[in-house]
Amino acid sequence: MAHHDYHGRVVPARADVAAGEKGSLAYANKLRGARGAKLLVEQADGTVSEAQ
Repeated sequence: MAHHDYHGRVVPARADVAAGEKGSLAYANKLRGARGAKLLVEQADGTVSEAQ
């Protein structure tokens, strides 16, 4: 379900973004991996956190 940011722009939900596209978990992990940061994982309840 998309929502609007402070400036009124539409911000799509993660489920509305194709895998690998900007805004997806895969895209974020690609960038995080390139800079050596921990990858993100999505839990069964939909929350996202850093991998252990």
